Amino acid sequence: MPSDNSSHQNLLGPDDDGVPTLWDSFLKGYSLAGGSGNCIGTRLIWDHSSAQAGQPGPEYQWLSYAQVLARIRDISAGLIELFRPADVGPSGPADHSDSQDVLDRPRVALWCPSSPCWTISEYAAYRNSITVVSINDQLPAQAASKIIQDTHPGAVILSAHNFQRLAGYQDHQRRYQITSSRIDACDLESTPSPRSAGSPSAHGLKRTPLCEAAGPNASEAVVSSVTRHNRRPSQSTRVPQTSPPTSSSSAAPQVVRPQRTSDPQPIYILTDPLQLSSRTRSIALQLGWSFYSLEEVARIGHPHNLASLPTDTPDHQPFEPHNVVHLEKLNPLRPGSETLAGIIYSSGTTGDPKPCVLSHSNFAATLAAFNALVRQERLRDLHTQDLVQFSYLPLHHIYEKQTQAWVMNQGGSIGFSSLEGPRFVSDLSLLKPTFLATTPSFLTHQILDRRLQFLNNFSSFKSPVESYLLNKAIESKLVMLKAGFGEQIWLWDRFVLGYLRDQLGGRLKWIVSGTSPLSKHVAELLSASLSVKITEGYGLTETCGAACITVEDGSHEFQVGHVGPPLPCCEIKWN
Repeated sequence: MPSDNSSHQNLLGPDDDGVPTLWDSFLKGYSLAGGSGNCIGTRLIWDHSSAQAGQPGPEYQWLSYAQVLARIRDISAGLIELFRPADVGPSGPADHSDSQDVLDRPRVALWCPSSPCWTISEYAAYRNSITVVSINDQLPAQAASKIIQDTHPGAVILSAHNFQRLAGYQDHQRRYQITSSRIDACDLESTPSPRSAGSPSAHGLKRTPLCEAAGPNASEAVVSSVTRHNRRPSQSTRVPQTSPPTSSSSAAPQVVRPQRTSDPQPIYILTDPLQLSSRTRSIALQLGWSFYSLEEVARIGHPHNLASLPTDTPDHQPFEPHNVVHLEKLNPLRPGSETLAGIIYSSGTTGDPKPCVLSHSNFAATLAAFNALVRQERLRDLHTQDLVQFSYLPLHHIYEKQTQAWVMNQGGSIGFSSLEGPRFVSDLSLLKPTFLATTPSFLTHQILDRRLQFLNNFSSFKSPVESYLLNKAIESKLVMLKAGFGEQIWLWDRFVLGYLRDQLGGRLKWIVSGTSPLSKHVAELLSASLSVKITEGYGLTETCGAACITVEDGSHEFQVGHVGPPLPCCEIKWN
């Protein structure tokens, strides 16, 4: 690294693109797409009252930017109402003075599959300077519980499946502590003889179920209180503000809780509450948990969201882009560039996963670098209505999180996958995306092996003419690509290779590959056969996504097999 500071002067920062925070980035995309533009879509039926809940539908259903914004506002207001008042204060530059710990901010943990619920909840947190803790949906309950204990979120937004796993683990720990405390108490009263030391009866204990030990009506008392779990706590009894209330002996069994009274439980918010079993509800109530559905949080926040709108704004124009930006600037809880955006755990490639603390300025600088790349001539057509992303990667990972942030920054739309690998190619065909952030494994096994495997076996075609034309088309495209003529050659694409693109929607223009090296052969074959630009990158959670990415030089030659130079927002020091 040179001794002078000239290299620092050319780095892109969060202010170079006019969007210092992720929330400002969303508002920029809102202005580009308009309130009626498609924002988030999915094939899955998310109405859990339907018998077909969770099953893929025949086409994608979309939420507009205005609908997503309304949902974000309601949930963000609901979260503020459920949090302790002392946890939330005005943000902005004063929020991060030297006298204040930047980590001492309200937090929300997300532990569910990648879905519209995740993205909407995440940006609802960003809107009011709430830090997002991202938890891998596949983590075991013990590891997730450790992350929750370490990061102390005020709320955990999770699926019913993860809620069940976490409740089961915590219940097991609670039962173990109850048993241990009883054994310790009996040890103080009497010392067992060596002959009977291993017998439960030597400690005055019976092998009795927990509810039975607490009383004959314990289970009924727990079940009878299930109907009360959805009631919003009052100002004086909010769960994050005080320790969970202890029931009287006449109403419910007294349960020894593993948490200290000074360390209150978070509020649990379920994305699919109708999938929750009555047994899990009972366990959660025994643990003293307070839990809501995401719909309830939105309903709690809705009247407060409406009350925050200025009275001089016409009711029929609150979602006009110029009004939206104006209203959001009046929000006293809006984030600043140095506000803590998220705590993201690394993937553990080089060791145990570790938490990475990232600010809004980290994300904003990377977005500015992405936009500098896209402004090159070959990618100018990827804007707004033409930008459609197929999203299937996990959102707890920085790669997909930053990718979605860029798509919304451009006013594009995000179509989520059906969550099952065998349906991904079918999803692509229905969605017709123009942009795909993916991995070498997906490109090789989901696309190349399953749909284009016959490219290596031309003799399987019905006639020698078809085999010859396909072989000639691929060879000619590769020669032209390496000579810098671009990915799309009209003659071959129109008459020979067009149907290959149609299998993936027919509109793919840009594929970004990350997480591991991409085979040069795979990149060349896919780029030639699909007439799509393929970019490879390298990055870390600590670098907020990409650190290096392949770019075109002045010759516009097709380059694969390397990760390219550092992004203009990133410095790399060579040892």
